[in-house]
Amino acid sequence: MLNLLNQKLLALAFCGVMAVSITSRPVSAQTIVPPSEKKNEAAFLVGVNQIADRSTSLGKLSFDRGLHYQAVYARDIWGVRWLHFFLEAPVIYTPQVKINKSSPGDPAASYSNFLFIPGVRAKFFPRRWYSPWLSAGYGYSTSSASGHLLDGAVNNQTRTASGKAWQYGGGIDFKVTSRFSVRAETRDFYTVVPALALPQNDSRNRNLLYSAGIVFHF
Repeated sequence: MLNLLNQKLLALAFCGVMAVSITSRPVSAQTIVPPSEKKNEAAFLVGVNQIADRSTSLGKLSFDRGLHYQAVYARDIWGVRWLHFFLEAPVIYTPQVKINKSSPGDPAASYSNFLFIPGVRAKFFPRRWYSPWLSAGYGYSTSSASGHLLDGAVNNQTRTASGKAWQYGGGIDFKVTSRFSVRAETRDFYTVVPALALPQNDSRNRNLLYSAGIVFHF
């Protein structure tokens, strides 16, 4: 009976040593890690726009900060332990950007803006509770000016402007659960200049967006 007990204790000790040695074995940092089982992301964010002043033949135009809404779908396509790459498709809508009169002319009172700029995102340390990332993309933008000018007159000029656009930016995700994160980000967009019923000297419109919201992983 004593010998049998000793054998059981020895077998238990051996199993414990083997378990410790296996779990403590180092893993190479260069090991390729396939994308997570949750390869998809859907993010919903809200934020403010900061638009640079623009020169016209009659002076300068300045803009209030408009509120924007953003939805982003992304898919994890490849990664190593410390870095994953995503294809992403941000859709951003700004219902109204008000224009301040800084010139002798009468520009449109406001305009709306729609952006769709697919791109690539590089996400660092995707398995930690925080994950900073960088993004760049190329796509399309369109804007529509209000039907009246700042002085109240009817806007009879061309009101829409559409064309190519690009963006770059960065942000950070804070993991709450395996399916839920919160995100803060900044993106810098370059788009066609909105049609604002005044001749404008700039060929591109710079639109800096600050956003925050939630991310679902599935």
